[in-house]
Amino acid sequence: SRIKALAVLLSSPKSSEFGLLKCIGFFQDDQTAAEKYGLLFEVSDMQVTQLTPGPALPSLQPRRPCSLYEYITTTKQDPPLLGDRFRMASALCNILLQIHASNWLHKAIRSSNIFFLCQNLEASLPHLDMSNPFLMGFDFSRPDRLAAESLELPRDQVDKAYRHPALWPSQTSGQKPRFRKEFDIFALGVVLLEIGNWRLVG
Repeated sequence: SRIKALAVLLSSPKSSEFGLLKCIGFFQDDQTAAEKYGLLFEVSDMQVTQLTPGPALPSLQPRRPCSLYEYITTTKQDPPLLGDRFRMASALCNILLQIHASNWLHKAIRSSNIFFLCQNLEASLPHLDMSNPFLMGFDFSRPDRLAAESLELPRDQVDKAYRHPALWPSQTSGQKPRFRKEFDIFALGVVLLEIGNWRLVG
């Protein structure tokens, strides 16, 4: 029921305006013992890649996702213009605003879950449309209500920098606080710091 509700949320015709790829369905992976689900997303102008090279469809180019993590890592010596970074930051703030306005929590905001679409597989990363980021990584997302079960996030060191201090293991010897909107906002603030400095925090 949680996956179905998330798919409905992400299937809105306005998903792309909110910086979310439109969800067109979900499925259960029957090949594993654990219960796993996958979400299917649509890219409206996605073009089919030729499996066999040839002159039949010479103009078709696939689009590939590029994460903000990859973007910063690849271009850290030549950061984008400050104005472009401001536009990216503004778009990300609006995305989180729309998610919270829908009474959902993301719970995994980090640079590796923010993506851009590269028009050409051979294109260099600086030519990405920085004003149009997409937020992904809804693995632990849930409705923002008391009755909604909160799934445990893995506590690896890589992601600790994006977590509110109240969620750090050293601070949670007692009862762990329930995830709330301010924790998403804290994680977004870390991402904005990365965008401003054009350097990863980890």
